[in-house]
Amino acid sequence: MQGALAVGHRSQPEHLPPAPGVLAGVQDLLHPACVRGGERGDADPRRVRAHRGRFRGEALPGRQVGDDWGRQQRGAPGVRRKSAGGRISQENGGLLLARLAYREAGRCNGRCREVNDFFTDIEQIDVEFIPGVKGKLPLFYREARALGALLPANIMKLRRLLPDPRFKAAQIMPGVGGLLLGAFEYRDTDIGPYNEFAVAVLTNSPLYAGFPGYNLLRQAVDRFFSAFVVRLPVTTEVALKAGVDNYNFPKFIADIEFTDSGDTLECALGRDGERILSISCAKASGRNLGEMLLVADLYQYRKPQFAEIKANVIEGAIGIGPRSVSLHINTASAIGREISQAIIAPIALAGLYFPRVQAVLYGPESYSMPLLGRALAAAGLVSRQPGPSREGPA
Repeated sequence: MQGALAVGHRSQPEHLPPAPGVLAGVQDLLHPACVRGGERGDADPRRVRAHRGRFRGEALPGRQVGDDWGRQQRGAPGVRRKSAGGRISQENGGLLLARLAYREAGRCNGRCREVNDFFTDIEQIDVEFIPGVKGKLPLFYREARALGALLPANIMKLRRLLPDPRFKAAQIMPGVGGLLLGAFEYRDTDIGPYNEFAVAVLTNSPLYAGFPGYNLLRQAVDRFFSAFVVRLPVTTEVALKAGVDNYNFPKFIADIEFTDSGDTLECALGRDGERILSISCAKASGRNLGEMLLVADLYQYRKPQFAEIKANVIEGAIGIGPRSVSLHINTASAIGREISQAIIAPIALAGLYFPRVQAVLYGPESYSMPLLGRALAAAGLVSRQPGPSREGPA
């Protein structure tokens, strides 16, 4: 069985009237009015550090918080409304404050990051992921492009893909979750150029109530996403080792080829000469979408693991509805069969095309003793221990 779908970028008028509440955030996500040269607001370091306490019960001194997006859009100082939960709880207070600071610093109201200052003030260390191949952590992606699609999926089947009950598949509507397919071409990174293809389950953020539709909408409005990575094939050995040993990303070596055909970009995923799937999209005209943050949910040493991925979308387009993304799945392959069995229909709910994007891969956030040993070995401070091996599905 093969499926085809199409998603297009919905054009927007050049000048949109200010929208109150949640609509302002959605409007800004789809069509932000970016004005360069504005002074960027820096995040409070206390709030950023608080993100590390996401699941460790660390909290900052209590304060009232809220989400009056209308006031934020009009530049009103502070936030006055209480959130539904009142004061910040110890479970998610740190991440909530970090999210508020991130939103203040990274939104596109005249504060879009310039290309050259996205990596400013981020300290790196030298590591050796495989003998003779140097790299750095956090990992910088200086030049990349991406395309992707969000597919509706059976929520019960998505839950079977999650290895721990603490991961909660997000629901677009009751019984319907989201499966994200993303293709990435990394042209300039700290570990050299390589390609990558992600299959991920959208998960509930602990910041918001887990009501169907609400959690994902809040993630979209705040540009602060959560997803569990199910498959992550790559094209180079150093990308494989760096991802598996340090994060336990579900990586394996595969064939990932990008093809430019006029106004269309296509990515084909295959392994051992067998086509798994292909995804293509129209090269829609985009604009600077500013910064976005993804918390990648992982599973390492039989416990939840997390990694932050911050992206600077220099040029990009996001479309709603099945209009300009096409997907073809080979169900004879294990991964293709896994995807086709999970999705409700090969019809995209949303599609993205980012021809110019930068990113930083942080973390991992939770350091166990084995992981600490591997990090010290990668930095050359102790003798290297044999790393885990991961074989992708046949």
